[in-house]
Amino acid sequence: MKVFLIGALLVCSPIFIKAQTHFKIDATYANRTLVLDSLYDNTYAINKLRFYLSDIVLIDTNDRIIYTHPKKHILVDLKHPTSQEVHFYNSLSDSTANLRLQFGIGIDSTTNSKGAMADDLDPVNGMYWTWQSGYINVKIEGTKQREEKSEEFQFHLGGFTAPYNTYRTITRPYGSLITIKMDQFFKQMTWERMFIMRPGEEAVDLINQFCTSIHSSL
Repeated sequence: MKVFLIGALLVCSPIFIKAQTHFKIDATYANRTLVLDSLYDNTYAINKLRFYLSDIVLIDTNDRIIYTHPKKHILVDLKHPTSQEVHFYNSLSDSTANLRLQFGIGIDSTTNSKGAMADDLDPVNGMYWTWQSGYINVKIEGTKQREEKSEEFQFHLGGFTAPYNTYRTITRPYGSLITIKMDQFFKQMTWERMFIMRPGEEAVDLINQFCTSIHSSL
């Protein structure tokens, strides 16, 4: 009798039957996967690209949230390819066609106000400003060739209070690939400053340019 009850539970409880899908985040240059420390257009080389994804949800055609990722904040680091894959585990039988993917770039103000935290938010990851108690939402470092010499650039984009809040919400058609086109990002830049390391208008401008360079595809 006990065996029968256990068997019935397994058959009648769909929560145990889970489908898996995922999307990958790929940084590209000229439509090719970006390779760290490689020189592009004889001008640009990126040696560090890290950013936070937050509050990932799937939205249906009726604007209903049908799935919320259990991990609120995910640190994506191009030096660790496994961090570029985000997996969904759900019991939805519907197709992912016509769904929208929504996520934040960066860390929201509520989380920032709590100070340094653990796991992906651990300051050991190099994405926290101890001098002003706030997270770096996007970190881009590398070199740019200028007048036959190589100059370093460092863009540490953060800030969670008005008017320099750099947290952004992105909504794109759901696809298996999210692409950040770094050539598009660089083309929007004036390159007036090679080091942006604190909240301000320049950080706001660059985070907006970064977000407009994010695209989705099947």
